[in-house]
Amino acid sequence: MALWQFDVALIPNGSVPVAADEGYEIAPLPQLSVARATKYLSQHFGAARQMLPHWLVFGEEDGHRFDVHIDEVGSGSVQARVDARAYARHVLGRVLELADLLGCNLYVPELNVSVEPTKSELERVFCESTAARFVEDPHRFFEELS
Repeated sequence: MALWQFDVALIPNGSVPVAADEGYEIAPLPQLSVARATKYLSQHFGAARQMLPHWLVFGEEDGHRFDVHIDEVGSGSVQARVDARAYARHVLGRVLELADLLGCNLYVPELNVSVEPTKSELERVFCESTAARFVEDPHRFFEELS
């Protein structure tokens, strides 16, 4: 993941993500939710590309995108990757619309926090993210690391 990318996962209400050494684990979204997400994303971002078997990508390779992972029984996961270099508010709005459609909460792996699917909460965590801080002032970002 690039410094300017902000990831947010849609998680079933009531589930608790578990941070792991290589990412995180979440409860899968049911088959119907995955199907609804795929339809919604097709309508708003065009046809999906298959990255790998069971992995669909909607949106731009080098920009805003949504990844849908589908397991053998049709359940799976949905994650948004927001490019902080470009105007992000419309994509954050799509994340919120999708969360509402699916009845999901949001999870931000970088901060290891679950987030209520509201505009104010999602924008708050986006502004706190590495991606937003990097894009705002790359020079200062690297100075603060040293």
